[in-house]
Amino acid sequence: MFSASSKNIRLDRNTLVATCRNREGQDVTSQLNLDTGLGNKNGEFEAGGQNYSQTARNQTFQVPQTLLSCELQCCDGSWRPARIKLDDVITNDDGKLKFVDPVSSVAPTAATEDNSPLPNQSQLPATNTTFLDRLARTWKMQDMYKSSSNQAKARAVIPIKELEQNAALRSDPGLGQRDYLLKELLNWFKTNFFTWVDTLPCQVCGKKTKTERMLQPTNDDLRFGVSDLIEYFNFLSIMTQAQRVEGHLCTENPSHGHTRFPRYNDPVKLLESRRGRCGEWANCFVLCAASLGFEVRYILDFEDHVWAEAHSDHLQRWIHCDPCENAFDAPMMSQTHHSVTKLLNRQIRYETGWGKKLSYVFAFSTEEVRDVTWRYSKKTKQTMRKRTQYQEGPLAAAMLQINERKRKDEQTRRKLDRRHVRELVEFVSKQTYLRPEETRGRQTGSLEWRRERGELGSS
Repeated sequence: MFSASSKNIRLDRNTLVATCRNREGQDVTSQLNLDTGLGNKNGEFEAGGQNYSQTARNQTFQVPQTLLSCELQCCDGSWRPARIKLDDVITNDDGKLKFVDPVSSVAPTAATEDNSPLPNQSQLPATNTTFLDRLARTWKMQDMYKSSSNQAKARAVIPIKELEQNAALRSDPGLGQRDYLLKELLNWFKTNFFTWVDTLPCQVCGKKTKTERMLQPTNDDLRFGVSDLIEYFNFLSIMTQAQRVEGHLCTENPSHGHTRFPRYNDPVKLLESRRGRCGEWANCFVLCAASLGFEVRYILDFEDHVWAEAHSDHLQRWIHCDPCENAFDAPMMSQTHHSVTKLLNRQIRYETGWGKKLSYVFAFSTEEVRDVTWRYSKKTKQTMRKRTQYQEGPLAAAMLQINERKRKDEQTRRKLDRRHVRELVEFVSKQTYLRPEETRGRQTGSLEWRRERGELGSS
């Protein structure tokens, strides 16, 4: 934090300027080029990166909160609102503005994996407003899935009887009847309901387009949001409204103009549009699963992917469901359903198959938020080296505070705590077997898009 010992704080384009007090009590004018310590990681600020301003626009700076806000460009060409509290990443070092020494987030090579040091927790932020904001935003979104009217609209488009009939014909070893229904729902959603979008075909000639720029949202686009979320985070109202409207320009004839692609985040609206990328897929699928009575969690990977988990009463654990990939967590063939010591190493497909280098993975339900990183990562040291945004102890305490706000009764508390204990045992259990489908790279999206995101894996 630098602001407590500084005054006359201002931002001159991308240079932070302040009068800082040194150890002798003298006021010294200091400047810091933010491009030397802030980067853009697919639409989010990256502490320790560089040259964020090259892909930023509409920048603002709020002095009392040291809050830097702007739109950052994503890998797919779209723009995403982003903000960062400069007090979290900049310090006053004897009258000189300096970035807090970042712990390298670059994955170590195999030769250094076991030898390079882990992050020193005392050097990491003990609080991180930007980080907590992201958790709070995502947690608040879960109310949309609990709405009885939203669930009724989802059930109206799901062929429930057909899915139940198909589920009754299944005999997958180790699963219960509700698990079969979940698999049928996942398969229907992928193969019959939702459509992946790289870019939309040209609205005039139907030929290929490219993402060219963001367009102004219409009043109709802006209707689809949740008002309490907008009040909660006005700057990030994009989380529930279609304020991101991509303009896809025809590659054959640019005179055809832009084909509009509103990036809706209202799951009910997505029941109508039935298209999007991983965010839209997970958002809509979670509502569909909840509408059929599944206890479901929305999973947020801080490295830019989202999916779902549903709780299996038969297996007594959370099942990973990725609607984009039609990926379902199969049971351990040689274990009975109640075993937790050698569960399938099911979710490491993101790390092993796609080649993702994970840092933080959180699960959100209407009742709680949990850090589930260790379900999806077995590269413990590599992952710990990337967990540099928050000290582990204060982060756990912050999540506990969030959870206490939602737990209404002692019975619910005991149920969730028992599940969490089983979950923790699962995280520390070792399993080396990988199914072939877990070693595949990502299947959805164009080859160029997947290559740009580094998610081809070895396939």
